[in-house]
Order: sequence, then C-alpha cells, then structure tokens
Amino acid sequence: MKSISLNGFVCQVNSNMNMGKSIFVVFLLLNIGVINGFIPNRLRELFSNTASQTHIEITEKGILKSALRFFQENPHPDSDPIEVNGELTAKKLIQAYFGDDVSSKEFKNAIEEMSDANGEVDTDEVTSNLPSAHFDAERFDLANDRLIRLRQAVIAALDAEKFQSARKLTGQLMHTLQDFYSHSNWIEMGNTEPNRNLAVARSVGEVVSPDEDTCLECEDMTCYDNIIESINRRGLLTSGFFALSSLIGGPQKDGNGVEVPKKEGKCSHGGQIDITSKDTPAKGGINKDSALFLWSPHHYLHHQAADVAALATEEFLDGIREARGDEVYSQYLNLGFGTSLCFVIDTTGSMAADIEAAKSRSKQIVEERAKSSYKPYNYVLVPFNDPEYGPAQVTRDPDEFLVYLDELEAAGGNDWREYAISGVSLALQHVQKGSSCFVMTDAPAHDTNLTDHVIAQAKEKDVKLNFLVSYTGNNAERVPTVIADYLPISAATGGQIIDANKTDVLEITRVIDISLQSSEVLIYQVEGVSGTKTFPVDMSVSEVYVQVSSFDPLGTVDVKSTEDKTTEPSKITDLPNFVIYKLTSPETGLWEVTTSSSAKYNLKVTAKSYVDMNVKFVDQKPNSPHQGWRKIDGKPTTGGNTTILVLLDQTNDDWITLVEGIQFITQEGVVLKDVPVKNTTDILYSANEMLPSKDFRVLMYGKDNSLERVQRMLPELLSVSTIVVRWNTARNSSLTLEPGETAIIEYEVKNLGPSAVFKVEAVDSERFTKMVEPYRMTLGEESSETGTIAVTVPENTPLGTVNTITVTTSAETGVIMTNYFIFDIIVAVQNIDLEPPECYLILDDKSCPKNATECHYNDATWNISATFKDDKSGIGKIIIDEPVDKIYTIQDEPYMKILSYEISCCRKDVSVVVLDKAGNKGTCAELRRAFDFSGTPIIGIIICVLVVILLAVIVAFITYTKCKKGKGSSRQKAAYHKGEWRA
Repeated sequence: MKSISLNGFVCQVNSNMNMGKSIFVVFLLLNIGVINGFIPNRLRELFSNTASQTHIEITEKGILKSALRFFQENPHPDSDPIEVNGELTAKKLIQAYFGDDVSSKEFKNAIEEMSDANGEVDTDEVTSNLPSAHFDAERFDLANDRLIRLRQAVIAALDAEKFQSARKLTGQLMHTLQDFYSHSNWIEMGNTEPNRNLAVARSVGEVVSPDEDTCLECEDMTCYDNIIESINRRGLLTSGFFALSSLIGGPQKDGNGVEVPKKEGKCSHGGQIDITSKDTPAKGGINKDSALFLWSPHHYLHHQAADVAALATEEFLDGIREARGDEVYSQYLNLGFGTSLCFVIDTTGSMAADIEAAKSRSKQIVEERAKSSYKPYNYVLVPFNDPEYGPAQVTRDPDEFLVYLDELEAAGGNDWREYAISGVSLALQHVQKGSSCFVMTDAPAHDTNLTDHVIAQAKEKDVKLNFLVSYTGNNAERVPTVIADYLPISAATGGQIIDANKTDVLEITRVIDISLQSSEVLIYQVEGVSGTKTFPVDMSVSEVYVQVSSFDPLGTVDVKSTEDKTTEPSKITDLPNFVIYKLTSPETGLWEVTTSSSAKYNLKVTAKSYVDMNVKFVDQKPNSPHQGWRKIDGKPTTGGNTTILVLLDQTNDDWITLVEGIQFITQEGVVLKDVPVKNTTDILYSANEMLPSKDFRVLMYGKDNSLERVQRMLPELLSVSTIVVRWNTARNSSLTLEPGETAIIEYEVKNLGPSAVFKVEAVDSERFTKMVEPYRMTLGEESSETGTIAVTVPENTPLGTVNTITVTTSAETGVIMTNYFIFDIIVAVQNIDLEPPECYLILDDKSCPKNATECHYNDATWNISATFKDDKSGIGKIIIDEPVDKIYTIQDEPYMKILSYEISCCRKDVSVVVLDKAGNKGTCAELRRAFDFSGTPIIGIIICVLVVILLAVIVAFITYTKCKKGKGSSRQKAAYHKGEWRA
C-alpha cells in the first residue's frame, strides 16, 4: 500500500495501481463529497463508467414497473393490452398505452419531482446530517418512524388532491426506504426480497444491542465477511456509523449527529471519506452505495441492494394505489393527461356576456372530451368582485361544474377595481400542475400587492395564467389600465393577455380549448413585436396553432411557408386584434408571420409533437457533504455561473434529435446569449453559464435526423435575483401539524446586491400565518439575517387539510428584486397510526322477495347500515364493491361516519372496505343474502339436470364393467408373467 497525503488526509492506494488511477482517485476525492446512501443523482461525467445505480435510477425503475402494472390492469379502451419490449422507459410506456404521438413529458415530470426530492435528502443541510433519514448508526426505530410519518403525509396530500406535494413527500420517503438496503446488513443476511414491515409496521425486525460487537477489522478498501457471522445468522439488524473527514470539512465526530461509539467492534459506514472506517475499530465498512470500491467496502453487493431497493419502491407505490384507488394513483404519477379546466370570473354587473361565453365554451369542451383520455382531471371555478372573492368551486364531475357556471350571476360591484388576484391565488390552491387558468374580467385589480405571491404560486405548479379582458365600445380607452395590472403575471407564467369587445368574447375563448390539447409544445412566443417573424416546423410536428394578438387592430395577418410549400393554413378565429391559424400536417421548414398593420403584436406558436424539453437550474456543488446537484428553489441568483440541465423528451424511438444549444431571449425575441450545451446522455444536456440580468425565456435548438431545425421554448419569463431566501427546515418537506397546534418556522434572507431595505410577507388561503418577524430588514451587500414565521392551525380545521404558504422577499429600495419559497402545512394527527379503522354492518333485507327470480320484476332494495370508526387519524375513504342505488349520510364526523346504503335485491352479496387518513385498511365482514329457490321453476330444472347426469353415470359404469370382464383376464396374465401388477 502507498499513502498519498492531501491536506492532512491520507488516501491509501494499492501499490499495483498505476499513477493514472491514483490521480483519478485524488480527482474524485477533490471533486465529490461523501456518498451517504446510493449516489443521489449521478454527476454522469464522473460516474458514467462505474455502473453504479443512483437514487434517481432506482426510483425511476420502481415507478416504471408499478406504472406498467397499472396500465396492464387498466387496458386502454381503444387499443390492445400494453406490451413493452426491451428496456422499460417512460416514453415507451406512454407510447405503448396512448399512441405514438403523445408526449411522456408529464409522466417524466412526476418522476423528476420524486427523484429531485429523493436526492435532496442528501444535499439538504438538515436531512444530510440526520441518521434517521439514512438508517445510519443503528437508528432503525427512528428511521422507520420517519417512513411511517411520511407515508401518512403522502396519503393526506393525496386525499386533499395536492399531488405535487404528495410526489415531493414520496421522494423523501423513497430515499430513506432505499438507504435501508444500502446501509444495513439486510442483504448480507441473504435476503432477496424487501423488508415488508418498513413504513407500515412498528418493528422492522430485531436490532442488535447497542453494546454488542457487529463487525471485524478490515484493512482493505473491499471488505468481505467483516460482519460477525452470528449477527447475520441470528437475523439481527445493524448499520454503519459514519463521520466526515477534515478534507471535506465537517465535524470530527459522526456527521449524522451521533457520536462514534468508543467501544470497539461497531460497523463503520465505510469509504474513503468516512474516518470511522480508518480511525475507529472495527475498521472497514459495510455500505453498498456504489459499485466503486473507493466509496463502498461492500461494492460487490451494490446491485443486489439496488435491485431490492427498486422492488421496495415499486411495492410502496402499489400500496398507495391499493389504499387510494386507480384514479388517484393515475394523477399521482401523471399517467393521464388530466390538467384542470380553470376559470376565475369577474361577476360584477358588466360581465353578463363574459359569463355566458364561459358557459358555452365549457359546455362544448365537456361534451367533446367527456369520454376522452384527454378530459380535464378536475374543474375549478372561482368568482370575484368587490369586495369579495370565492368560494372556490372544485369538482371532478363536469355536469356539476356546468351547474356551478349556470348559478353565476353578474351583479353589483362597489367600484371599478376588483379582487381579481386574490381570486387567482385561491384558484391556484386547487388546479393541477401544468394547467392553464383563464381570468375573465373588464376591470383592474384592487390587490396588485399580491402579484409576486401569485407568480410564485403559479411557477411552483407550472400554471399558465391567461387574462381575457373585455370592453364595450364606450370604455375601450380604459383597457390599457386594466392590462397593466395583469401583464406582469401573464408574462412571468407563460400565459397571454387578449382583449376583445364583449360581442367577441365567445370567439376569444377558443384559446381555452387549444390549451387543453394533449402533447402541446411551445415552438415560439414573443410579445410587443412588429414586422415579420419566423418559426421552424420539424418532422415530429403534426399540428400547429399560430395565435396573433394585439391591443390595436392587426390589419391582415398572413401565415405561410418561406419555401412556397403547399400546406394552406386554416383560419379558425378572425377578429380585428386576435387571429388564430391552424396548420394540419404542415411541411417542414421555415414559416413566417406577417401583419399589414404597424401595430405591435404578440405571437404564440404551439404544436402537437412528440419532441419536447424541460429545463432546470441546479446547484452542482451545494454547501453539503454529499455529492450531486439539487434544484434551485425560487429564482436563480446573480453573481456567478449557474448549472443548467436540459432534458429532452422524445416519444419516438426512431427519432433522433441533436440539441446544439440554448438561447436566452427577451420578450421581444432579442437573443441575449447563445450557449452551447454538453451532451451528457442521449436525452440530457448541460451547460454552466452566468444568467442574464434582464428577464428572459429559454429556447432550445438543434437538428433532427433529416437535418431540419428543431426548436422548443419554455413559456414562462424568467428572472434572476440578488436575494436568497430559504427556510431552515428540510427542503421540500411539508410540516405536519394538528388542529390547534402552532409552529415557528425559521427563515434566512441573504442579500447579494447593494444595501437595501427588504420586506418579508407570507400569504396563505387558510390564514394559518399569524406573524412574520421581522417584517422588514436592512441588509448590506453579502449580509444576511434570520427571522421567524408563526403558523397556527385553528382548532376546527378538518384533518387532511393541506395549506400552501408562499413567502416572498422584495427590496423596497434601490433596484426592485424579489425571491420566494413555498411550503405546505398538512393538518394531521402527529401520533403514528398503524391501527385499522373499525367497521360495523347491519343487514336489513326484509323488503326483498324470497324467490330469486322475482328480483328482476320489482325495484325492491336491501339496506345496509354501516358505522365506521377511527379514533386516531380519522375516517378517510370508504369503498363498496357493488353499485349502490342510494347513499344516506346519517352522521359525518372526522372520527365516525354512519351511512345507509340501498342496493338492488338482485345483488346477492356486498363487500365494504374502509381506509383511515393514515392509509390503514379495515375490511368489513362480507354480507350475503340467502336466496330461497323453493316454489320456483328453477327447482324443476335442477332436478331434471341431476337425473340426466345420474343416468349418464350409470350407463358409463355398466359399459366400463362389460369391457373390463372381456379383456381383464388376458391383461392380468401378461402382467403377472412380467412380475408386475397394474390396475
């Protein structure tokens, strides 16, 4: 062995290693932090040759297998059962189920959300140093308690239809779940299946005593058989202790907050940066985090551990599906295309025509998509006027939504301005990720102070906010005032502002139907431009919509190919200041848009395509001991380079798109920067660049396999900030509070720019926020200050409530800069609940006929009285397996429900299942009616059938006996002479 001293850290290298390998070892040590758990999210240029499975890859594998089973058990009504050949990928799954031209972007986004939250357990300052987050230091009970609480929070979020929150919580849970197989001796015991007590039972198995030796000394980087044999033979669980080296920084004690045992013989985590593996007996380690010996003494078991972790991930998702049903599961993983149909409507007296237009367009959408795979997941309607807004009407039933619309009346209004932005904020609490929301008004806003909060809410959910502003002939001059209040919101979120005369409102609502198209991608979007603009069409595009709008008359608008190709665009909307063209199966190449007017106009080009992209800004080397990157929350900051990841989404396997670069462009289409990208994999590209100080959009460009230009854009307008604001709790972690409970949330604001006064505000729809302290702070350049937010859950808040709180910080002096963070409060019982709910059923079938055949000739029903009780987390979901004619609610309390069901007498049995809000399942006893067949013609038929069968048996027996007598003696003699006897 040779030793290389590096700033006081000694790296031992086998003497037969060549110098190149030694340099590679040192390079890795300098560039990568410690791996505590499977590699969080591979820096692929460093790990691409190690064959290690990362947390992201393990998570994706589990999700894909669970989703495949879902698709197989729910076949598409218009296609054959799903089959996927070769490697299982998101695009193959979606393509196999929905067809070749449907994008897998939303499904991939769900996987990304879970994967990002998974990796951030390692990169967060709190959870990276928490033993219960990693099953370290033999903290099995605490780690399993964490899993149980996270699972309860996931179910609460799903019940509240907060699917984005549920995905983030799931990612955190998956990290800890997967680390069990990497950090414990479960695999070394010979187990090839998951520990199915994790997250659902109090005990995960017998844990070794704190004072019992668990490991033997191991001097090499690879450790074989270093766990004491009797530990594994007796089935005792152990895991490694871990402490950081001074090379990376961090405490000279266990980096996970647990002192390294003084007693010899406890297992170390292991790896070249864990000082317990070198300085504290027993030396060596047992982690299986990677397939690389530098980091994992049990690297040879890495793939076994990763495979079992993937199976555990898959089974967890299957359990969620069982607990909450296929419909919730589908939206949880974005397996369908159901976004929200969302209206925020001004109901003051002048809005009667707009309300009628919303009704007409909604009815058309509902009728066209009622049986389609692309129907909205839910429907959200929020009215507003002055001085009120809300309530939010949210439903899954399209007919109920139309009833809500019909009940809207245009009346009242104290003055010209209305509470529009408050209404938008309320709607954003309920819409699904990736939706478009349409605000219909003819007035400016009272509440522009909420602009930053609404933008933050919309960006967090990737919701585009569109404003349809109407006017009459005598107040058209007021339109610029109205538009000024909403323009920052529409631009920042990738939406539009369209103004029109009230007589044309129905026509401009066509944009609503276009926004609900499946596989919609954005090719180009600019605002405030004039002259000719061009956009490319590539071979993956099957349909194009060109929308041109202006606040002034447009004159004649033309859309044509620059190469005089034959596709003729069809005009589907033609108003003086708003035109929509549709190109069906357009030829590839460059197309141009021209107007005969000199008026400035806005241009938006969308298409149906199976090629799309997603962009995220990440910290590649966060202030954390763990290797990997983490997504930047809020706005990226100025003052240095930012890592940009470009994820290409292609559904067609035969299609090849080469991404050449990205551009940062202004609203007017001016290119601020052209940035080449590095091809990391066939679908992942990266760049490291200083972001522009001006607001910008991101445009990706490249070429397809026919060398045609491929171009896609992110719709939202992005900006950087000189402010960093964050809360000092685990990132992406939701707080779980009980009714009546108060929490103090600590936050930090850091100023990277010149000295300024900053204001901190917290807004939430449920009004849990009671105090922000300090409300204002003065910060010099590169200085920071901490503050607190007091949050109280009212006593009468229903269990399962999920409240989103948006915290914004803005500079009140100097250059106006803002930034934000968002977190959820989940209202649930804090105590761990593993007990199933109770169920009592009483059957009353006196009104049913005794003869089974008579049930079809009357409408009689039998009655079930059902009482459901759960004293801990409360009653969640009730499932009855037979169609129910009527349901009567007799008592509806959080912890007890009494229902009465009426079921047709023709149905002979019924099974009832009840789930509590923690996901525990209670199965009620199956009830069966005893039909009486006496006196019916069926008895005679049965007797006749039995007589025929009996006669047939007698005839067969007689025939067999005769045959046996005729041939039996010769067969017996032959068998006897051979010394055999065969019957």
